[in-house]
Amino acid sequence: MIAGTVKTLICGIATCGLLISPTKMASFTVQDSLDINKVAEQYSSALESQYLGHRDSSGAVVDRRSINYDLYSLRDVAPSNLNVETVPLKEMQTQSGHAQVLVSVTTHVKFTPRTGTQVYLHGEQVKEFESSATDYHRLEVSSDNTSDSQIVDDTIITPVEDSSDQQTLTKNTQTALRNTSSKVPKIVYKVSVATRYDYLKAIMYAEKWTQSDSMNPAFPIFMDFNITDPFGNITPTRGNNCTNFVSQALYTGGVPVSEKTINKSDPQNWTWKVGLLGPSYTWGGAQNNYEYMSSNAGIFSRESNPWKAWEGSVIYADWNNDGTLDHAMIVVGYMYANGKVQPIICQKSSNRHDYPFSQPYANATRNHPNTTWKVLQYQP
Repeated sequence: MIAGTVKTLICGIATCGLLISPTKMASFTVQDSLDINKVAEQYSSALESQYLGHRDSSGAVVDRRSINYDLYSLRDVAPSNLNVETVPLKEMQTQSGHAQVLVSVTTHVKFTPRTGTQVYLHGEQVKEFESSATDYHRLEVSSDNTSDSQIVDDTIITPVEDSSDQQTLTKNTQTALRNTSSKVPKIVYKVSVATRYDYLKAIMYAEKWTQSDSMNPAFPIFMDFNITDPFGNITPTRGNNCTNFVSQALYTGGVPVSEKTINKSDPQNWTWKVGLLGPSYTWGGAQNNYEYMSSNAGIFSRESNPWKAWEGSVIYADWNNDGTLDHAMIVVGYMYANGKVQPIICQKSSNRHDYPFSQPYANATRNHPNTTWKVLQYQP
């Protein structure tokens, strides 16, 4: 049974303190006859209650990693219109009274700059912006042989390249913002002469394709892990598309492809189609992409401080500080307040749209304290 989108709405958030249960399990009552629309609706309601800092009326407990916005730390913008959209994708077979429901969960929130804060997106100042974050969950539902059933487990399915983006956000990320300027920074719109790179086209592509958790079918879509139910049914799940997506944006902006040999591992190739072999490693791998772009694109300088990343730049993360970059995201804007600059990013794996950088930074700081960052800073 595949059901439609279930969403509920909360407007005008007044307070942003989070009260999150330390447990991993989501538990609330559903009808005895499994209705995955109802499961999705109640999960949305429970997660929204967590964002508001209290539990819902049923006493539901949501996996704390589902909180993708630490609203308390985003003090320079006012959140409103927060809603959680839960889409049932597949109901798997039951075993011993249990059923598993694969869902996508998207949190939407509108941000309005507070007094003294300026926000820039796609090359211009904006008065508000919509942000969203999507994850896949596997909800396990059990029956207690009464008129009720319960969701007894909530598992977030984490893409390999993006593991830290699913972790708990802290309330102290504001202190991590770097004081990089005492004046409002400005970017003059220019097209790079070196490659005719138009960073605005790259940014607009990134924003377009992260408004929902969809991929451009004109490019490859990596399916890197499967969901298997107790009876062996396999559901392929999208993942590992972060650098693939960054490459698409850079290509749309004008960075030319390179296919010097019919060899996916050739470091001088950068294309999504090496003959019939598919994408080059430089197209889909974060480390390979960084090395290729820094040496061949002619439009980037190397930077180690991600808080200095401007629009059109690319931020890379090495979660384990092992010398191999694991993740990439593109900068589409920035917030400026009290002499501090915060990039706003878009990414895949997992899908994040107009996402303040303090959020993934806090994830990495908490769960991968040895994370190191690299930036390819766009130089017009």
